[in-house]
Amino acid sequence: MTVYSLSKTNTHCGFTLLELLIAITVAVISFSVAVPSFASMIQSTRVKSTSLSLSNGLLVARNHAINSGTLVIVCHASDATQTKCSDQRNRNTNWRNGVIIFADRNANNELDTGDEIISKMTLNQDVAVVFNQNGRLRFFNDGSARSAGFYICHKTTTQQRHIRILHTGRTRTIEKMSRKQSQTCLNHTL
Repeated sequence: MTVYSLSKTNTHCGFTLLELLIAITVAVISFSVAVPSFASMIQSTRVKSTSLSLSNGLLVARNHAINSGTLVIVCHASDATQTKCSDQRNRNTNWRNGVIIFADRNANNELDTGDEIISKMTLNQDVAVVFNQNGRLRFFNDGSARSAGFYICHKTTTQQRHIRILHTGRTRTIEKMSRKQSQTCLNHTL
């Protein structure tokens, strides 16, 4: 027969001050290493999602031009309310206020009351979306467009995208830009 003793044992269930200081130091070092990487990852994700959103918008514009047989205009908004297109039509303009896609029923290249707004896109303010041509992007009733493109970048990440619009109106997204394209985009970041 086994007899068990019910006497108190003297065990400690805690940390010493030295163990606690070491644990806090390791946590602070880990945190300081992780935060910059996490911030860079967030900016890279913003560039990717802006690129995807814009590509999808361009696809919608092209499809609407083909299906409705009308001219579809893609322009940058004059301000954050996105009620009218900007009058600024210079080459390499940052479209930071957003994008308006509309069916230009009277083909005057302006957003009028009789025109149908197909889509409005709010863009991430931290990401530069630079249109590399003068004026606005137009999709004709056969889906074609002039060759143009958008440079998408952020000043704190190497993640960049170039959305290239072909004469057919189709788009190609390229993950690497030339040095000149990259510099053009970075010159227009906030």
